[in-house]
Amino acid sequence: MRLLIVRHAIAMDREDFARRQANPTKPDDGLRPLTADGARRMRRNARGLARALSPPAALFTSPFVRAVSTAAILLERAWPEGLTAVVADELRPDRHPAELLALLKSAVRKQGRLSTIAIVGHEPHLSLAAGWLMSTDERALFELKKGGACLLDFTAGLEAGRARLVWLATPKLLRGLG
Repeated sequence: MRLLIVRHAIAMDREDFARRQANPTKPDDGLRPLTADGARRMRRNARGLARALSPPAALFTSPFVRAVSTAAILLERAWPEGLTAVVADELRPDRHPAELLALLKSAVRKQGRLSTIAIVGHEPHLSLAAGWLMSTDERALFELKKGGACLLDFTAGLEAGRARLVWLATPKLLRGLG
């Protein structure tokens, strides 16, 4: 199985978003949207992802608005045929990577052998999860840029420490492919 990890596109600045909320002292960061420029760039990134690999068998996204919007762009521009995004609390930024691994194992059990699963989420959660899946250490081995992606391979089995990094792509590289 392979795991495509995608960081959400450029979102509204946290402080600007907070100032525009009814209660700026307690803004709900989960509601922070993508910027128009972030969405435009992600559409180009999505075309690059479509050229880089075949459509995944499943797509999971964090419940935060910016991740859900990024997943919608991927569905529209990269994989428009027969795939839907499933919101997964396991991709919230405060969750342990073991919860992501459990989600992946559950998806494989439900659907049988899956070639590729895609996820959309946040930093530093995604890079920490990738590091843990590759080494069992809870540390980031790299950082995903907003709109960037990486592909992990689990040929040795779907367990922590068994993933292998196939590629890591910056948003600029994905736009160039698109």
